Order: sequence, then C-alpha cells, then structure tokens
Amino acid sequence: MTRAFRTLAEVRGMPRLASVLVLAGATAALGTALTAQYGFGLEPCHLCIWQRWPHAIAVAGALAALAVRRPVARGGLMAVAALALTAGFGIAVYQIGLQQEFWTTSVCGVGNSGSLSSGNIDQALAGEASTGCAEIATRVFGLSIPAWNAVASAALAAVAGVGAWAAGRSNKAEDER
Repeated sequence: MTRAFRTLAEVRGMPRLASVLVLAGATAALGTALTAQYGFGLEPCHLCIWQRWPHAIAVAGALAALAVRRPVARGGLMAVAALALTAGFGIAVYQIGLQQEFWTTSVCGVGNSGSLSSGNIDQALAGEASTGCAEIATRVFGLSIPAWNAVASAALAAVAGVGAWAAGRSNKAEDER
C-alpha cells in the first residue's frame, strides 16, 4: 500500500489534481444531499446534516489548496480535508450501525429542528431515535444514503491524503534543489 501511495505521489501535478478531485467529489456529495432535500422532499435527520459538514470543510480546503502556491500549505490544507472526510466517514458508519440496529442512540431523539420540548426530551431520555436516523428512507442500488456517503467519504479522504502526501514530497524535492 505504501508503494502505491509513493507511486501516486510521484506523479507530477498530483497535489493539484487531488485538490480538483476532492473539490469535485465533495461538491457533488453536497449537491446530491441538497437536491434530495429540496428537490425531492427527503427530510434529513441530525446525522444526515452532520455528514454534510465534512464535505463543506473539504470543499473549502480544496479551494484554498488550489489557491496557494506553497506545497507545504497545499499539503496542510489537503490534510485538513482528509481528516474532515475521515470524520464524515465515521458519522456515516455510525448511522449505518443505527439503521442495522447494531446500537441505539438518543442523538436523534430531539427531532430535526433541534428544539427541545417535554415530548422529545422524554423520547431522548428513553433512548429512542427519532424517525429518520435509524430508518432507511431510501436505497440506491441496494445501499442506504449513509452507506453511499461512507463510500464517497472514504474515497475522497484517500485522494486528499495522497494529495497531502504528494505536496509534502514535492516540498521536499524543492528543498533539495
């Protein structure tokens, strides 16, 4: 695996290419989520909203990485994107576990609005998940939306990680000249 990363990192222009790929992929993920919500009326739960933040951070990091010229700064920004996307992967896997009833939570027990009332406080204290977090709203090619987000987040995190590593290697090459 290290050899594959090393080979990818030696490709000329890899940090920039990785930034473009992460920007495109994370933007597509956010666009898909917003289209599902506003275009098709699929209401997101708390965990669905939380899964959007890492993609937004990755978009910002990739945009900034494309704007900077210093390899060390580009590498740092891509590392931030990789870490954010890894966190997004973790949130998606957590929601998949809820959907498959591997565990329960009260995270979604306060409803989508985030407002607390006596009814949903009781629900949260009882450990009941609200409708949405633990239920599979729709499947695409047999996978739930959080499962697809886990796949996308893992792939994009890997690309951002390779981009960060490649930027670090190109910085090393510049220092040796």
